[in-house]
Parts: sequence; structure tokens; C-alpha cells
Amino acid sequence: MKVYYVRHGQSMNNVINDLTDQEYENLRQLDPQISEQGIKQVKLLTDYLKSRKIEFEEIRCSPQQRAIQTAQLINEVYKVPVKIQQNLHEKGGNQLQNKGIPGLTRKEFQNKYPEFEIDEIIQDAGWYFQDKRETDEECRQRAEKVIQDLHNEKKKSILIIGHGNFMDMVLGTVCGRAQNSKYFYYHQNCGITLLKNDGYGFEIDFYNDYSFLEMHYLKTGEDLILKRLANYKGKI
Repeated sequence: MKVYYVRHGQSMNNVINDLTDQEYENLRQLDPQISEQGIKQVKLLTDYLKSRKIEFEEIRCSPQQRAIQTAQLINEVYKVPVKIQQNLHEKGGNQLQNKGIPGLTRKEFQNKYPEFEIDEIIQDAGWYFQDKRETDEECRQRAEKVIQDLHNEKKKSILIIGHGNFMDMVLGTVCGRAQNSKYFYYHQNCGITLLKNDGYGFEIDFYNDYSFLEMHYLKTGEDLILKRLANYKGKI
């Protein structure tokens, strides 16, 4: 099977990446939408997927707004089933200042996104079940569960819209990265990684492809490699 794993378009939190850590935390939104630039990125991504004749049977996205909005924009063209999947959320969970926030309930998701399938685990208590920030170990275990579930997947090709830090954890799991490793699998906004499973386990076919954004960044004058890698700092 093929899993096209894509990071969401630039979020309103990503816009303030260049601030100091303290300034960022003070201004960080709990569940931001994507920015105007993020919308442009997703449209370029969608055109690129179509130009490469990449198809998938279903889109799955995290319950966070930036991932859902990215999925919506892609599906304006693809028109396939979309599922909001609870365990695809960003590392750390739905939290502000390390305090866990439940997030939207099942009914709220159904009212806001009636065309989407909602994960059965999301009910009246919201989608985030802890009163604190998710730990690194909890995140690692969640990544392992996501990979295990994908091993048992019957569909031949799906698109997942996720988040940079959790995508790093998933790829680290696939590659058997040591838990204390300093290596990080960075994804640019809308960067695409293809995971393939031919029956012997997942392997990375290609990683963080954002070639379709190069002209966009040249036009805006942003030094994509140096600036974004220097200021990423795991911010979401």
C-alpha cells in the first residue's frame, strides 16, 4: 500500500515562528487555521499531486483545524471520502501553556464538517483526553499504533494530512531511530513523504518533497532552506 503523508499548509502559528520562544508561546493560538500563504501552498500541492497523477482512496486528517482545512482544500479537487482521525494530532496534544484542552466534540465536528467521517473515539468529551501536555513517550507509543494500524489497512492508497513533530515521530518509528537521537525528520509546510508497504513493512520511498513550492518561495523572496530550518525549533 501507499501512504502519502503531508504536513498541513502554513498555519497562523507558523507565521510567528521567527519570534523568541517566550514571545511565540504568548501569541500561540490553541488551534489555528492556515494562513493566506498556507492556502496558496495547498493549492500548489493539489496541482502537483494531480500533475503527477497521484490518486488515493481516502484522505485522513488530524482533528486540528489546520489539518482539516488543508484536507478540505485538497478535496475540492479530489472529492474522495475524508475522515477526521483522532490519533493523528500534533505531538503534545491540544494544549496551551501545558494545560490540556478537550477540543471540539463529536456533535460540533458533525455540525461544522457534515461531509466528513468522524473517528468513533471522538464523543461528547472532545477529542483530546488529557488535562496536560502529551509526553514524548506517549507520543512515541501513539506513532507506533498509527503504523501498526496502517500495516493492517485494506486500502491501497491513502493521503494523511498531519503535523511536523508527529510526522517526525512516525518516520522515526518506521526507521527505527534511537529514542535519544538528535536527528529530526523535518517537513516543510505541505511537504510530501511517501511510505510504501509491499508486505514486508513500511519503507520511505521519497521524503519531504516540496519542489512545487520552490517558485512560490523565490517570488516571495523567502530563503526556504536557511530561514525555515533555522527558526523551526519544533514549533507547530
